[in-house]
Amino acid sequence: IVTIGFWHEYSRILQRNSLYTLRPNHNGDCYNTPGVQTFTNADGVNGDGTGTVANPTTDYELAKESRQPLEIRTTVLDINLLRTTTYGTATPQEYLIPNSGIIYATRDDALSDLSASSTNGTDAQKTQSPVDFKLDPTRRPNAIMLINGNPIWRVLGFRDAEKGLILASNLPVYIKGDFNKHTGEEFNTALATDLGNFYSRVASDRNPNFACRTGDARLPNCTTGDAWRPASVLSDAITLLSNNFQLGYRSDGDYDLNNNLGDTNSITDTTGFQNNGFATNNTNVINAAWYGTDGLPLASKSSSYLNNFVTPIQRRKTAPEYLMEVCQKLPVSTCDPGTDWWVTLPGDVAAYPLGIKASNVTGTPGQTFNLNTHLAGTTAQAQSPTGSNSKYLGYPRRVAFLRGTILHSVTRGAPPAFPALPTTYTNAELALDDSNKPTIIGIQGGKITSFTLSNFSSSNRPDSTANALWFLTNDANDDTKPPKFTLGSGTSAQPTLLPELQIQVAFGTDESTSPTSTSRIGPSNTQGSNWLQQAQSTTFNLVAAGGDTPARPTEDNGGLHNFVRFLENWNPTSDLNAAYAAIFNGSFIQRTRSVYATAPFVAYLNGSSLAAYPIANSGGQVPFYLAPKRQWGYDVGLLSQSPDAFSQKLAITPDDKPNEYFREVGRDDAWVQTLLCAKKASDSSYAVDADQRPNCS
Repeated sequence: IVTIGFWHEYSRILQRNSLYTLRPNHNGDCYNTPGVQTFTNADGVNGDGTGTVANPTTDYELAKESRQPLEIRTTVLDINLLRTTTYGTATPQEYLIPNSGIIYATRDDALSDLSASSTNGTDAQKTQSPVDFKLDPTRRPNAIMLINGNPIWRVLGFRDAEKGLILASNLPVYIKGDFNKHTGEEFNTALATDLGNFYSRVASDRNPNFACRTGDARLPNCTTGDAWRPASVLSDAITLLSNNFQLGYRSDGDYDLNNNLGDTNSITDTTGFQNNGFATNNTNVINAAWYGTDGLPLASKSSSYLNNFVTPIQRRKTAPEYLMEVCQKLPVSTCDPGTDWWVTLPGDVAAYPLGIKASNVTGTPGQTFNLNTHLAGTTAQAQSPTGSNSKYLGYPRRVAFLRGTILHSVTRGAPPAFPALPTTYTNAELALDDSNKPTIIGIQGGKITSFTLSNFSSSNRPDSTANALWFLTNDANDDTKPPKFTLGSGTSAQPTLLPELQIQVAFGTDESTSPTSTSRIGPSNTQGSNWLQQAQSTTFNLVAAGGDTPARPTEDNGGLHNFVRFLENWNPTSDLNAAYAAIFNGSFIQRTRSVYATAPFVAYLNGSSLAAYPIANSGGQVPFYLAPKRQWGYDVGLLSQSPDAFSQKLAITPDDKPNEYFREVGRDDAWVQTLLCAKKASDSSYAVDADQRPNCS
């Protein structure tokens, strides 16, 4: 028996690289921990840290624009490494997957859902929390992940000591990729994908090498054997991931820029993001280079941090190009809205040792824009992730507005052409005109130019550029009109622009569209996108014994077909019947309610006022996956193997002798008469004398 426990890692020990997890901190240093990976699970949705979910309710009414998938830390068990590594010199030989097959695995940084009151004691709290339809925002469903699980045998031939694999964990378990496949099927004739020949295959067609091992004296016809072994997973919940699933890195989805830190300030701060110009406590993935020339996600950028259809991502289209500025602090709520934002940080460009502020380089027109000088870039241009200035992609970025600075005070009535009023803006105060509207800074004719929103028009606006960030305007779908904005409180608060997100409009450039057959993800609808990771057919053979979440009249828990959980888009074609197969042979045992993986199956309740996700799944209530073709069945191979430690627990032999009852049956009983009328096989004569037989005619 092997017991594996991974102790608490510090917050920087997160991202993976081969056998180690690596993530640079903000100073470029790296930390590592063997066998630990992180990714996001869109099935477990984080709150936005505003306090709305810190006082959990049963309504799940947090706006989707404020949601984030939950980051999961996993202890990764590479089955191939474990099964091929010997341990000791005993006979029979042991391996890191022991002959018994039993592995216990846990993590001490996982936190269960404790949403219920502790008034009646901790035991009652633990019992009630999984079924109270509330989410504990402090839960941490960190997990165990199995990879490279095909095959799981240690020695291919027969060894009586070698069982299969039993993974037992109190935590959720993720199984990534093909797991424990059979070498062949039960019959030589393959089972049709629609199961149409399930009953028509005949006994003479049985495969003698199915579910057996060469050298087993009980099965002399087993000449080549089967790589399959009995396998069981006992856990809090079980999620099946295809061979295509990519864990990814935080930078893929600008994860660190959002309000995900979990400390007191980030949870209680409700205004810090908005005062700095962000509509919610998400920065909406404006730095990562995830998009192609069509403004849709690239397949090569697939990542759980990006392609989960829960992380809010700002759409891009041909739109006005605005200058941007960065703040070095994280999270955004710690930035001063006026003084902490730079187009170029001090010391980064030799010609500007004191740095560049947006208001120092603009005018009518101002400086010629150059990405090598104005390092924060624009809404259409950003630094290369492999370039010398890639650190700017690790900072929050926002659209620049005109402000007074120490070098350039801004006075109403003075350039750049404000109506006359004797008000002077200095020290990073936001400059407003007589109409109480700010001045946005953009690119026109290659020059950094100021545009008062009062006078914004088709002839007085920045140039439109492909793949620029998409902001809503005063008139729908009319980029000649000024962008919608909201002024914050205080003299330095940044105006808040309204981004168009993929969870609002997934396809096209019509902001007024509703989720229809041409604008949502799903079979028979717009295809070819990677808003969700695209799966591929994958096989899993095991006994799955885990937990599920409860249901109620306003909330579906997914039912039996979602007992094992899924992420990814398993149906990325235009044909509803052409979904990729999740092939599962084994058994399901629902043994409990999930204690850690307690997120609801649906993103909002039936009858909710929230707008649906533009996805063809449960009316837009389930955004994190599209269903596979479920080719599921009981694995009859389990019947031919000697029972392992888990199987033995499923059969109980009573200690006392069974009760035996006898009843005398009369000769006129129909069953007895049938027996008395039996005939001999040799000559078809009656087996019983005529005086003892009933009328057999």
